[in-house]
Amino acid sequence: MLDTQLSKYTVLALIYETYHIVPPGEEIPCTLLTVEGVEGLVNDKAISRDVATLIYKIMTARGENE
Repeated sequence: MLDTQLSKYTVLALIYETYHIVPPGEEIPCTLLTVEGVEGLVNDKAISRDVATLIYKIMTARGENE
């Protein structure tokens, strides 16, 4: 399992599913892939600032599995 590579979009989907923001299997709305969308979740107290920081890092990461 540790050698499995996941795309950053799969990881974001898992985070959003974990916090019950997007139901499992549904597409992530494009608004949640923006800084404003993530900030809205923090302001609504749907996620913590730490989770938002993690999401930002994933969104801006460059890698071979994009």
